[in-house]
Order: sequence, then structure tokens, then C-alpha cells
Amino acid sequence: MKNVLIAAVFAAGFGLGPAHAQTTSDPVSALNACVSGAVTTEDSVTTARWLFIAMSRHPSLPQSVRVSDTEGLEANRRMGALVNRLLLNACAQETRAAVSAAGHDAAFHAAFGTLGEKAMADLMGNTDVLASIIQLGAYVDRDRLSALAATP
Repeated sequence: MKNVLIAAVFAAGFGLGPAHAQTTSDPVSALNACVSGAVTTEDSVTTARWLFIAMSRHPSLPQSVRVSDTEGLEANRRMGALVNRLLLNACAQETRAAVSAAGHDAAFHAAFGTLGEKAMADLMGNTDVLASIIQLGAYVDRDRLSALAATP
């Protein structure tokens, strides 16, 4: 189960989706479709906040990005409630079928990957977030990148 959570965090953090067929006849794909359809924008914020807080614990990040233990516990509580709502209520039938067909690890990895993708899509659509990301272009060497792309 510990490996499932590690894989889930990785998948959610990088927006990696499951490597399954995109048909709902596949139980894992059906779970993905259910999770994607059941996630709200508020759920995406909960997911992103939880992931940010978890990643803020990394010792390489400055102390200024860390949050209190109380905030971390609250983020875990909210994320746990979200996972329970999605996998045990809204998508219980799909969760059961996916776990039966592919096992816990594959089913949960897929569900968390979908949850992460949806969170990224929802949050990246915000104009303030987009404006911040666009600023990256000022620091990328476009001439060298174009030349590299033109080289056979």
C-alpha cells in the first residue's frame, strides 16, 4: 500500500496518466472516466494543496514554502475525505471492478493519475497561473531552441 501512495503522488504531481486503453470497457479506464467526471474544481484545489504541502516537506526546498504541521494534517484530512468520496462512493462500482481486474496498485495509480491530471488542468487554466507560467518564455533561449529543432 505504501508503494501505491508513492506512485500516486508521483502520478498526481506530474500529471501522468495511466497507460491503459482509453475505452470504458477496460475497468481501469472506466474508473478513470468516473473519477474525472466526479471531480470538481474545488476537488482540484484540494488535490493541488495537498500535493504542494507534501512536496514542501522536501529538505531541498526553502523553509519559507513549508507549512505548519496543523495545515499538513488538515490537508491530509481533506484529501482523505476526497479519496473516500471518489473511490468509495461516487465511483465504488468502478473501483471494485478496476481493483478486481488490475489489482490495487494499478487501479489506485490510475485513479490518482486522473485526479492529478484534472487538478493540473483546472489550476493551469487560471489566468494568474498562466501569466506566471508565460513569464518563463523570457528566460528560454528561443533562437537556440529553434536552431536545435531545425537540425536534422
